[in-house]
Amino acid sequence: MANTTSYKKIIEKEFREVFIQKLHPDCQVKQEKIHLKWGGEFEHDAVVRKDGELIAVYALSCSEYITESGNGGSGKYKKIQSDILMMLGTDCDKKVLVFTGATMKAQVDRQKVLGRLPPDIETMLYELSDSHSTLVKSVSADSVKEVTPNSAYKIA
Repeated sequence: MANTTSYKKIIEKEFREVFIQKLHPDCQVKQEKIHLKWGGEFEHDAVVRKDGELIAVYALSCSEYITESGNGGSGKYKKIQSDILMMLGTDCDKKVLVFTGATMKAQVDRQKVLGRLPPDIETMLYELSDSHSTLVKSVSADSVKEVTPNSAYKIA
């Protein structure tokens, strides 16, 4: 599996400390496990609190929907659906999916219009710096290599 720890250490950290903090300047922002309405817990990428009160939860996706081969990435999209389910289970009014990939945001927005995703989940685009964009592309390329069959294993 491609090593995504750099996302956590670099991109998600900046996402919380710069991007989200600008949106909520007088609040505490951190990655945190939140109790779900049905009993479990889920760790959101960014949890915003003001004076201890839960204000908002954010999920960050660095995936594009359109794959290298030009097809839709159903596995990546299923991950977004899973994040949405966890957001729905969180007792909070503001729930936001943030995308670095414009094609994934477009897919989610299309599905919302079609009534296939909840309309109350907001979406935003987060533009990465050039160095962070290069990091995402590098990890994505590693992932593609992992799932691309080696020619030695092709069936005749």
